[in-house]
Amino acid sequence: MLEKRKKFFTGMVCFQLMLSVIICWGLSVNRVEAAGSAGNTPASIIIRARAEITEQRIYVRDILSACTDNILKHRIEKLLLGPAPPPGREKILKGPWIESRIRSQSWMPKTAVISVPEKVRVVRAHQRLRQFQNQALQGQGNRFVSPGSGDPQHFETLQ
Repeated sequence: MLEKRKKFFTGMVCFQLMLSVIICWGLSVNRVEAAGSAGNTPASIIIRARAEITEQRIYVRDILSACTDNILKHRIEKLLLGPAPPPGREKILKGPWIESRIRSQSWMPKTAVISVPEKVRVVRAHQRLRQFQNQALQGQGNRFVSPGSGDPQHFETLQ
């Protein structure tokens, strides 16, 4: 009789453990859609119409204005949109393309509301040097490393 109780108890513990694992797995799969949302409220993403960047690549974090879901925000910020324009220049990204690029991610909730302007203007920052500063750099061939980028950039000269 004691053996039957042990087997029954062991079987129940295993069943409960397996059930717990299945439930936890199911919750983790839907975590991105459910996290940060109140009830059935879909996540909301808002993209800016203009951004100034200093890096060589454009990421969603550069043009993201707001995101109501923190977990989704951390994922979406890392999404690469393409190469940045040269220093001092700008690049126009089409709104529908940006939305399509975001929605194409497998982890993106289908119910998310994405607000994107028709065009997004991305400007790459640059620095202008005065004539005396340019002359000081003549020995360096007019090349200077800008902070944070790690790549040589040409600078314009003011007369």
